[in-house]
Amino acid sequence: MLFRSDPATGDLPDDIRALASIYYEPLWVFVRGIPRPERLAQLAGKRIAIGAEGSGTRALAISLLAANGIQDGRGKSELLTLPSSEAVERLLTGAIDAAFFVTVNPSPTMLKLLDAPDVRLMNFVQGEAYSHKFASLAALRLRRGMLDLVRDIPPYPMTMVASAAQLIARDDIDPDR
Repeated sequence: MLFRSDPATGDLPDDIRALASIYYEPLWVFVRGIPRPERLAQLAGKRIAIGAEGSGTRALAISLLAANGIQDGRGKSELLTLPSSEAVERLLTGAIDAAFFVTVNPSPTMLKLLDAPDVRLMNFVQGEAYSHKFASLAALRLRRGMLDLVRDIPPYPMTMVASAAQLIARDDIDPDR
């Protein structure tokens, strides 16, 4: 069953009860053309892939971009509903400026972005602020070399924001089963 908690409060739909947070799912934002992307406000006026229709990535991206004054069509920003594989390809070719992904482990397709000369992973310098403003988010550290020890990626510690994956149950599930 797919559900969405309210990004601002973390509240669940009335018929859902969270049993446990299991692990964090980091938000990976890759950006083209900005040497040190550190704030979502830097994406104003850009073409941004925000995930597939109905995805958690899309819901989170819309909330975070709106908190930074970025909305589709406002200030020439263009929010594109794309699956991740297409977002990676468009970012590599320069057809878009940024792409959002929510995943525990980046796919081999996403990791291609680390080799692109003009694409950078966003360092959320305001990560702690996001975790206070959005109850469903936490600020996490991506340690130096964690993605690739040989190539030293990332070359310095970075901050990411992440939502917690939750084990859930509905009100109508029989507790004796």
